[in-house]
Amino acid sequence: MSCGSECCSKRLRASSTTALVLCAVALLASTAVGSARYHLPGRPTSIVAFDMDGDGDNDLAVARQEPRTVSFFKNNGSGTFYPETEVTVHSYYGYDYPMDLIAADFDGDSHCDLAVADLSDSPPGLFLNNGTGSFEWRNLCSPTNEPAMLVASDFDGDLDLDIAVTLVFWNVEVMINQGDAYFTGCTQYDAGYYVNDVVAGDFDGDSDNDIAVANWSSNAVSMLLNAGDGTFAPAASIPAGDYPSSAVAADLDGDEDLDLAVASQYGFPYPSLLRSVYVLLNNGDATFGEPVPYPCGSDLRGIIAADLDGDLDSDLVVVDRISNKIIVLLNSGTGTFQEFALYSTGLCPRAITAADLDGDGDIDVATANSCSDDISVIFLEKGLLQYDCGDTDGNRFVDIDDIIFLITHVFASGPQPQPPESGNADCSGIADIDDIVYLINNVFASGPDPCDSCK
Repeated sequence: MSCGSECCSKRLRASSTTALVLCAVALLASTAVGSARYHLPGRPTSIVAFDMDGDGDNDLAVARQEPRTVSFFKNNGSGTFYPETEVTVHSYYGYDYPMDLIAADFDGDSHCDLAVADLSDSPPGLFLNNGTGSFEWRNLCSPTNEPAMLVASDFDGDLDLDIAVTLVFWNVEVMINQGDAYFTGCTQYDAGYYVNDVVAGDFDGDSDNDIAVANWSSNAVSMLLNAGDGTFAPAASIPAGDYPSSAVAADLDGDEDLDLAVASQYGFPYPSLLRSVYVLLNNGDATFGEPVPYPCGSDLRGIIAADLDGDLDSDLVVVDRISNKIIVLLNSGTGTFQEFALYSTGLCPRAITAADLDGDGDIDVATANSCSDDISVIFLEKGLLQYDCGDTDGNRFVDIDDIIFLITHVFASGPQPQPPESGNADCSGIADIDDIVYLINNVFASGPDPCDSCK
């Protein structure tokens, strides 16, 4: 997919119906159709896919710590990437490193620009794209305290894209775009202690875009509701599980309002044995139900939401920095999730982006891996995300071979069905002897279809 005025971002985030339309993401089955690694010394910290040169395919931009640069990888159109150029992230003080990247059209010229948060006492900045992949640097606002994570959205209702950025210890800063990528009204709001990721969307149903901030140390999300003019009410604290580090907003339960999913970073002691993705379902008025945990890793970082399996609901994908995996959680359609599959990345993945990287119409993913000094590109095929319940051996038929496969798994520690849900024929949540009996009844006695009781 060509981004053009539709810019890609590493997290799927709710925004206004303006020039920012984030690329649809889909990700990862039990088997991918291919992968590649690209060496990039200097501890990559963030990654984003977008069409930087207007040729209709998605390139990659990667922030790295040493040196303080953003490196660009040009796509040849079929998913092979070549280092193209790199640009220096400007800093007033010259320490720390670029932490986050987002791509959006900030100056209204239909080219994807880049916003960069530099973890120092420098302001966030813009790399303005001339449409051919050449960039001009512009500082935003004045020096501020350790900007960390960014989101772009129309906060003041004038149909251009503004920016909100978290400042590591206390605040979120809102920067209002004048339409030409010059920003004013850089106002800070208290958002809790040790703030981390930030997302935006209409959480209370009043047709303007609000802000939600993940607070690592207070185990909460701070919700700042928009007055409609780009100013915000004091933050309300919403319980969000343990150590939330990253967040995504999407309609997870199909009721047409925006819910939240937050990924849990390491806690104390470090590393924690198991961390969770917490799902918070919106009541429609920016109040949320209790966070529901889905344990799946040890140090969860970037998270994205998208319809991965073509069933018209939003699934979740999260990066685990300790196990060096990407984890897929498939949505039942009602906002409950099951772990679907894992896929390996490089060492210490810190960020994830998703877009069609090889031009086949399916969405692929890439991660920035800080310990192995590289990026991972994983090519996917939409059909790999689909499965038939009861088809435990993956041959697309439910027959006696699936019964034997499940018997071997349950009683002889044989391989797990892929995905695990395919063995859960009776919808109990676990593959066991009851599922074997269920499949025997279906195959030999014309009993109910596998997963029939789940519907």
